Amino acid sequence: MLNLNVEGDSFAFVFTLFAVFLNGYIGICDGLHRRIPNQSLVILLCGAVPYLIMTRGVSDFLWDAGLGLLCLLSLFPLYVKRKMGAGDVKLIVVSAVIVGLSAMGDFLTWLAIFGIGFSVFVFLPLPRLMWMGAAYLLSRPDLQNCYPTARSIPYGIPISLAAIMILLKI
Repeated sequence: MLNLNVEGDSFAFVFTLFAVFLNGYIGICDGLHRRIPNQSLVILLCGAVPYLIMTRGVSDFLWDAGLGLLCLLSLFPLYVKRKMGAGDVKLIVVSAVIVGLSAMGDFLTWLAIFGIGFSVFVFLPLPRLMWMGAAYLLSRPDLQNCYPTARSIPYGIPISLAAIMILLKI
């Protein structure tokens, strides 16, 4: 059963729903178009800042913003060497600010689980054959080009799923 654990705070419930749906949209966009929209990340961050300041306080929010800056500085070399896309780096930074320092271990655990699972899904031949068969049966050749390859794994999907798991406190 889903436990949102908002203790009667309607603003926390609304923010949780907003962040979950926006993370889902980001994951879908990354899966279909291989791009994470900057507008969605800015909207997510701008919606999160007032909520985080009101619930955690300014000092805790500054620690979480520092964590986001640390994530940016540590992941930027991966972007420069073309190991990660810029959208993935920005999504991890925004997710780190939202989940905070206290839940970062859980976030990284979920990220590892979903990342490994998604990579295995991409590299195994059976899911690819099932995807191609479904695209053929639906007479949608554009879906055949949508399946990720080993060179273009959209990691925004596992990042978004990990953030959703933390937001829903699962």
